[in-house]
Amino acid sequence: MKIFQGLYPPYFYKEKAYKRNDSASVPVDSLELSRLILEGQNCSYDSLPSHASNLHFSILEKALQKKIGIEKLTPDLLITLGLREKNGKYTNAGALFADENDYRGIDLVKFGDNINVMLDRAQIEKVSVLKLYQDALQKYRQYYQNEVIDGAYRRKK
Repeated sequence: MKIFQGLYPPYFYKEKAYKRNDSASVPVDSLELSRLILEGQNCSYDSLPSHASNLHFSILEKALQKKIGIEKLTPDLLITLGLREKNGKYTNAGALFADENDYRGIDLVKFGDNINVMLDRAQIEKVSVLKLYQDALQKYRQYYQNEVIDGAYRRKK
């Protein structure tokens, strides 16, 4: 017998929430329950309306100008990218890509001999996910990328 996942997760039984995991039903925690409810409504967190307003996207605009050659990041393009709704409200994805936001960000750490020794640490908060990504790449390159001379050529490794 083969049992397929239902159309509207999560599934409740005796006031507990469950999800399908391969051939078993497993209980879910509150975070997974929220995700499953959104999934059952064919939504995702990033597509929900954000409480943020008056957002700016200069970091995203520069990245898109460089990568795909746009001239300006227009409201219509923000709608196409799913960062803004037609009614003018921003989505959670829009808030994440905004130059400034209310999200916690990341904590980048270069450890020493063990996790009790921190050689370098950068806490980056309330900025665009693109800025978080760029700063994480910069730290990675700082500590884990080097130049190797191979014959007459120099290359980054």
